[in-house]
Amino acid sequence: MNFDFYSDREDASRILTFVFTEMDLVLIDLYSDFGQKVESYHSLADAQERLEKDRALPYSHFQVWSPRHGGNPIFERVKLDPQRCDGHVFRYSTVGFGLIQLYFRYPQKAGLSPSHIGHLEERGAFARQDFAPQDKVANWNWAEIRRTSRKLRYHIQKRLAVAKVSDTDTRDILPGAQELFRTGITRLHV
Repeated sequence: MNFDFYSDREDASRILTFVFTEMDLVLIDLYSDFGQKVESYHSLADAQERLEKDRALPYSHFQVWSPRHGGNPIFERVKLDPQRCDGHVFRYSTVGFGLIQLYFRYPQKAGLSPSHIGHLEERGAFARQDFAPQDKVANWNWAEIRRTSRKLRYHIQKRLAVAKVSDTDTRDILPGAQELFRTGITRLHV
C-alpha cells in the first residue's frame, strides 16, 4: 500500500496527535543520527520533540510499529564513509517486513514534495524473504498491518484533507500545505 499526500509541519503534528491519542503505535526513526542508536517515540511529546529536532531538515522519516503487528523491528548497523559524513563511521537503520513507513516532507526552496505512508503486502514480503533472512514474513500479522494503515489513511483523507490536487492526481492536501500553496510554494510531483 502506498499513499501520498501534501502536508506541512503543523499537519504532521495533527497526524501524530491522532497516532498517539487514537492508536497504539510506536514511531521509530528510519535512521538513527550519526553514531547513535535508533530512537523510538511512545508519546506525542517525544515525537514532537523529534519533529523540532528535525526542523533544519526537509523531512522526518519514521517506521510505524505496534505489538499487534507481530514481528519486531530490526536495527541494522550501517557503515558510513567518514569523509562524507563529518567523521562519523556508522548509524543504524530500522527494518522489518511489516513496518509501515511514515515520511513527512517539508517545504524547501524548490517547493513541497508529497509526504508518504506505505508498507509491503504479504506477497511482496515473501518475494523479498531471501534479502532479509533475519526477519520472518510469517511472524507478521498482515491483517493488523493493513487495518492500521487503512485507519491512518482514512484519518488523513476524510478528517484532515481539505482538497485534492486535481481530478487526475488525487493526492490529498492537508490544511497547512494548502496554505503554503496559496502563498506561492510550488507543489512538487516526486
